[in-house]
Amino acid sequence: MVLRCFRWVTADAGSDGENGGDARPHPGGALTINGTSGTLNLGVGLTNTFTGTWTRTAGTLNGGSSTLNLSRAGAVTSGTGGTFTAGTGTVNYNYAAPQIIAAVAYNNLVFSGGGAKSIATGTSVTGNLSIAPTGSATASVVAGFNMAVGSLTLGGVTQIPGTWGSTTATSAANHNNTYFAATTGYVTVAGGATKLVFTALPGSPTAGTAFSVTVQSQDALGNPANLASATTITLSKATGGGTLSGTLTGSIGSGANSVTIATPVYSKSDTMTLTATASGGVTLTAVTSGNIVFSAGAASKLAFTTQPGGGTGGSAFSTQPAVALEDQYGNTVTGTPQDVTLAIWNNAGPGGTLSGAKTVAVNTSTGVATFSGLSIDKAGTGYTLTATGSTVDTSAGVVVSSAFNITVGAAAKLAFTTQPGGGTVSAAWSQQPVVAVEDAGGNTVTSSSASVTLTIKIGTPACGGPGTLSGTKTLGASSGVATFSGLSINAAGTGY
Repeated sequence: MVLRCFRWVTADAGSDGENGGDARPHPGGALTINGTSGTLNLGVGLTNTFTGTWTRTAGTLNGGSSTLNLSRAGAVTSGTGGTFTAGTGTVNYNYAAPQIIAAVAYNNLVFSGGGAKSIATGTSVTGNLSIAPTGSATASVVAGFNMAVGSLTLGGVTQIPGTWGSTTATSAANHNNTYFAATTGYVTVAGGATKLVFTALPGSPTAGTAFSVTVQSQDALGNPANLASATTITLSKATGGGTLSGTLTGSIGSGANSVTIATPVYSKSDTMTLTATASGGVTLTAVTSGNIVFSAGAASKLAFTTQPGGGTGGSAFSTQPAVALEDQYGNTVTGTPQDVTLAIWNNAGPGGTLSGAKTVAVNTSTGVATFSGLSIDKAGTGYTLTATGSTVDTSAGVVVSSAFNITVGAAAKLAFTTQPGGGTVSAAWSQQPVVAVEDAGGNTVTSSSASVTLTIKIGTPACGGPGTLSGTKTLGASSGVATFSGLSINAAGTGY
């Protein structure tokens, strides 16, 4: 670093301004820091004055906690390179004529002396902007620019938070033509902490897994604002169908402005929003987050999402079942292959048989295995089905459907329930046949009175005959059953 056109002394014994030591330049000089590694520290509690040009070429100027007086008319700085670190100090543009302000971030900024101090876009003040504590200086904010300041003092009097400018600055709520030049630019004065803001939210969280959020206290302008007393921050669910649990509170300490709450847990794979509220300290406006989209966790169980709807014997269920692959919280898991097999759990027939495609692959896009064409043959009340996965953990226990009933359907077929017993030529058989009217599942249709006619099957007997069937060959069913009597055949034969 090269310091030119002024005389300076180190503020602490043995330090060297060339190597980053504290320095107090005396009036009458200009400042140039050469080299990207050059650093000048303005020290602790000192007053440093430049009357020449501050050439911003390279290096770093650290404001420390000192006061820097810039006492040059017109453009105080040359160039836009280098770095200015405001620290906790004050920069005072104190020349008695107009000055052009360096567009940097200041801690405290003072306009004293006289003339308009021209403020360009990019200038900000985290601490206090003081206009004309002495002298007649004015602030001339470039047209259309809104400069954020932490607090505002006009003529030594502290002003209220809000927007300030001349009467030309129509966007400002507060006007003062003594301290502000006639431009449309204005300043916005922050107050203390007024609100909460989420500064960090989970990116791609998983249901059932802890996530973290960071909540910050800010002023009305959106600047971080430290709290005067410790304040409890509580998270709650604003929207979403799941349950929010885990650690839901944290504290922003006195003198701090943020807290990270590290272990909330949300149970559902859906879209959720969070609300953060403050209590027990500083009053702050609550904040609700944007949408946070949770995905399902690992597959761990099966669940009937559509229950079997029952039906009639031997016919497809009126409602076919669907089984989802789920995580521990009941969220449907997609993208995981799985075969699901159904079987009868409670056989209410008894003796019923489940027919149809009993094993179906889960659709990995939806996470659901959808069955079709399933039926049970025997009528019964209180059937249930069980679902088993090919690889999913079944430690949660057997997955059983809701109970459903199979009723007797429409007449669909005939069946001998008592076979003819044979006998001698032209004599009534020792065992007369009984024929039932049945539905598709083999259940007797007791409401049927259909006529049942018996004949000798063509091509029989295999040996002897042919004979003629005699007796009452046509009989109306009673309660779905036709019970024959007196039947005989007039010719001997084997295999009628």
